[in-house]
Amino acid sequence: MKKNQELKQLLLDETPWVLESNNEQEQMQKLALLFDANTMKNSISQDWEELKKLQNPDGGFSWYQGYPSSYSTSLYILKNLGKINVWLKDQAKEYQNATQKRTGEKSNYLC
Repeated sequence: MKKNQELKQLLLDETPWVLESNNEQEQMQKLALLFDANTMKNSISQDWEELKKLQNPDGGFSWYQGYPSSYSTSLYILKNLGKINVWLKDQAKEYQNATQKRTGEKSNYLC
């Protein structure tokens, strides 16, 4: 029982937005939403679309859509895409559609 409480507290500490819930039922609904595969897939697709909007024809990324590419912004995005690939044990491409793969491959801006 104590381990369950510790696990629950750890999860709540790592997801502070859950603590904003009015009651435990609402907290559980928010946690269930976090782990819902369809919601997660849609969220990832929306994030990729937003990222694609920030990528310029030269392959670099800007902080705001329509602005010139920024070396530091491009480096930050590519570094974090690399981290995701490491977390997925070099299997990131299996989780990406064709457009998402091109977004990463197009980024020769830093070279």
